[in-house]
Amino acid sequence: MRLRDVIAAVIADHTNVRLIGTTTDAIATATMRAVANALGHGARDNDGRWSGQTEENPTAREILDGPGNDDFARRWSALVPCVDVIIDAEPYDPAMQMALDEVIARRVAAGQLPPTLRFWRWGSAAVVIGAYQSVRNEVDEQAAASAGFTVVRRVTGGGAMFVRPDETITYSLYVPSGFTAGLDAAASYRLCDAWAFDALHAIGIPAVPQPLNDIATVDGGKIGGAAQRRFPAPRRASDGSRGPGCILHHVTMAYDIDAELMTHVLRISGEKLVDKAVSSAKKRVTPLRTLTALSREAVVESMRDHALADIFSSRPSVLSADVIDEARFLAVDKYETREWTYRIT
Repeated sequence: MRLRDVIAAVIADHTNVRLIGTTTDAIATATMRAVANALGHGARDNDGRWSGQTEENPTAREILDGPGNDDFARRWSALVPCVDVIIDAEPYDPAMQMALDEVIARRVAAGQLPPTLRFWRWGSAAVVIGAYQSVRNEVDEQAAASAGFTVVRRVTGGGAMFVRPDETITYSLYVPSGFTAGLDAAASYRLCDAWAFDALHAIGIPAVPQPLNDIATVDGGKIGGAAQRRFPAPRRASDGSRGPGCILHHVTMAYDIDAELMTHVLRISGEKLVDKAVSSAKKRVTPLRTLTALSREAVVESMRDHALADIFSSRPSVLSADVIDEARFLAVDKYETREWTYRIT
């Protein structure tokens, strides 16, 4: 049972008690933040130490870092020559977003771009299915079209993403293949999202990793999920040497969610189970809006600013015109085609 459900049940058992100036969600959020601080998942203090962490109890931070602070810090500091941090200059339609991910990843793999962290700006609503999913199994296409959703297929595996621009935060990290060398899959996800946990904690959101690839609250509510794909190192025509390869790591987090609409657009359950599915979705997903008073835009800007301050050698940047042009061509040539979207029917 989720924490907010426990609190609601306790209050319901005391019919002579009523809440004034607060809600069960607010109490649950405050409790989760207190627990996060006690476990060492809270914000850093003036000495750079995590709240609740002591010399005798350093394991709280290790819950996030996996192999340990030193190893993860070494890997991040080894990203050269810099880490470009980008917020899309304009909203892009779903096919264009898929294309940008591939173009940037292939350029990083070839050594033509530095490691990059990009925050997406969605131009329209989308259902983004995984590389190995069936459209018909995952999406009610008629309901999706009626609600204004475009169905696109991404290059990474995993489940379907329900995206509405004002309710979604998505970012992609593009790093050389050696960044996660020697790590298992779970540690690879924790490493790539280490900066994001720091950024969320800095604004009071007690996020923790939930294996294998989710970002969650300390009481198990899902905030978002990640997916990865490895791009091979191509051979350079000039001298025959190879680029560094690339790991594409992207994350979508729910800032808000219309669980009922989601269950109509995605094939989560049969029609007879819609009410149950809505209830399940509401319990499982914990949108950021329930954990912070900040707007979606403010959360993105805060995460961007934290990345610039926290990631070694990071710098603000923008997408170049030739990257955008190449992505526009790829969007039309691949991601908007039925051949790609329905390659698994």
